[in-house]
Amino acid sequence: MDDNLYIKYNVLITANPLHDNSIAKTIFKTIRQLDILSRDLKIFMPGFYSDSDLNQDNSSLDVVNRNIAQLRQHNLENHSDFHGKEPVFHTYCDSAGNMYFNDADFSQFMNDFEDECPNFNYIGQTELVLLPTHKGEILYDKVSVYNLEPFSNNPKTSVEVFLLSTIKKLLKGPLKNDLKCRDLIDDLYESSIKTEDLEQESAIIPLRIDSQLLQYMKWKEHDEVFFISYSTKDEYSAFALKALLEKNGKQVWIAPDGIPSGFDYAMAIPAALRITSRFLVLLSDNSANSKWVRKEIDRAINENLKIDGIFLDNFDQNKLNLYDHLAFLFADNQLRCTLDVLFEQGEEFQKLLNK
Repeated sequence: MDDNLYIKYNVLITANPLHDNSIAKTIFKTIRQLDILSRDLKIFMPGFYSDSDLNQDNSSLDVVNRNIAQLRQHNLENHSDFHGKEPVFHTYCDSAGNMYFNDADFSQFMNDFEDECPNFNYIGQTELVLLPTHKGEILYDKVSVYNLEPFSNNPKTSVEVFLLSTIKKLLKGPLKNDLKCRDLIDDLYESSIKTEDLEQESAIIPLRIDSQLLQYMKWKEHDEVFFISYSTKDEYSAFALKALLEKNGKQVWIAPDGIPSGFDYAMAIPAALRITSRFLVLLSDNSANSKWVRKEIDRAINENLKIDGIFLDNFDQNKLNLYDHLAFLFADNQLRCTLDVLFEQGEEFQKLLNK
């Protein structure tokens, strides 16, 4: 692509209020000021709704409560299955409005954005993500990511100063509509944060997530762990399988029970897959249409995990072949049996355990 073409920038901030994080808290305290300062520069905060999203005035407590009830109903209808809905992209644009956080939206956004963007790998940090666009389309291979966590202990520059300086360059800089503007912000970031500190911070976080998950589950590092992937519409079957495995002395990771307080799906699922040795997926029409189950299968393959597909009622090999993505993902993985057989025939269950 010609670097001289007209570029319009947007900004994404990956701040999650479920984390006890000083930088994230600073973002929440200053977001209204940032919104005013940003003028026509769009700042995206995935997982957040503002009153403008609900098309309501927030002039009274009754209206705010009605907005929250409306939001909950929206979530129930559109996000009740964390494993299977399209992502919703919300921009914070109402400087006077309240914000409401939706963990499902946040997790879906992070996973989908990670799939699209080769330069982005979400591991729970609060980050500033620079999104250059051309003719309204994000240039994913040109995205720049800046970890904001090191600012928490940085006596040199505060995160507010860095964000303000970045916004100024995107609004008024001589290269504000040029890809070279990223170089200016790179220089600004590097002058604010020592490179070696940033590398050390990035190296520590993924290990800490895995360790915290093991500690939360009270498991040892080399325990055999079964990961159950399922659509929440098949929750009854998934937890029945979990109980059967645990009755036979096996460790089982399943969402949402395996997600510690302060974690979200986008953080916990990749960490759980890294500590997992066996991957079981419940196959049904629900899971076949679930984008999250598809992501989990794909990541399990990338992690070289042992994978078994378990058919639920009215779903079999012929039905699986009707879904191209499942037929492709399971081309090299053996399908064992139906869930009913595992409960009714001890020999088949032992075969699964001993595979």
